[in-house]
Amino acid sequence: MLSHRLALGIIATIGLAPSLLFGCTCAEKQAATTPDKVPAKATSGGTRDLDSAGSGERPTNSNPNPSSASSAGAGVVAIAVVQVGEQAVVMSEAQKATLRMDVARAHWTGSDLVLTHNDGTRFWSHGDASWWQPGAPPAGSTPLAELLGAATEPAAWLEVESLGTGKKRVWANIDGKRQRVGIYDSEPGAALILQSKAPARVGQESPRLSRASGFTYDASGKPQSAPPSEGKELPAAAPSAEERAAWEADLAKLRGAAVTTTWSGSLDLDRDGTAEGALCVTGGKDDNHCYVVDTVEGTRRYHGLGSMTYKGGEGAVAPLAFGLRDGVYLMQAAGSAENPVVWVGRFDGNRYTVDGVK
Repeated sequence: MLSHRLALGIIATIGLAPSLLFGCTCAEKQAATTPDKVPAKATSGGTRDLDSAGSGERPTNSNPNPSSASSAGAGVVAIAVVQVGEQAVVMSEAQKATLRMDVARAHWTGSDLVLTHNDGTRFWSHGDASWWQPGAPPAGSTPLAELLGAATEPAAWLEVESLGTGKKRVWANIDGKRQRVGIYDSEPGAALILQSKAPARVGQESPRLSRASGFTYDASGKPQSAPPSEGKELPAAAPSAEERAAWEADLAKLRGAAVTTTWSGSLDLDRDGTAEGALCVTGGKDDNHCYVVDTVEGTRRYHGLGSMTYKGGEGAVAPLAFGLRDGVYLMQAAGSAENPVVWVGRFDGNRYTVDGVK
């Protein structure tokens, strides 16, 4: 029997796939880094891919008439978790790509999947939102290994096809969509469905911009560090010495070494009435070099700003804040005349993201 706390975290199906072991090893980029994202492929519910290495006959399917796992209601997203050796393959409409994460470091908060990472916790939430914050997973979180270990019934939404190569192709049926989990050496281990309720909306979206938004370019076509023609540069207030020291201490943990701030400021990117921090750093290693710092209930969340990077020095172009109509943005004119690109950071209603304007 699951405890009451576990039952609250699992609203829908919990199950075992047709057999108990998975022979695949899906290594992460590093032992203690963010899990790889693998593009998720979806096809209509009735289709069945053929084994390209075989004779053209349909591969044997362990579950030719699967059910479909469903979201529990409006604003709730079903998350499929399939154990792959010591990793979990995670598929959800809340994320744009399939995730692979180490089961031993993964936890379920009741709404988000999280992974312990570099003296902190990496979150994956609705709307493809992801961030890192210092400290352990939130109180009340349940280890994913515990949830997988409690699975006792077959996962009727999971299919395993036996290919002519001897490998197993695994499919998940979620909300009427048949999606490929992957191809592995043997059948999957435990599988379960978690139900994730969307968080309350806070802040306002800044619409995506394009070249037609009025960005400026010189005679050669090189983008300029200036707001669009109808925009207005916004002051990015300098953070206090205490704020900057706290940000650098956190990012030193995330990046695994001391960091140096090359640019920083504060502005209300999500227009919720409270300014967020923004900074670029050098030192250590991470997938990102610039971050938005959003403090939620006393905890600092670090949202990566993708392609933005600023090391300072001659010729380097720092981020610039501007407002355009109802939106608030960060931009960086990073391209050349031959490859003009402006990186634009914004809040899209769910997350802080960066778009490339070319």
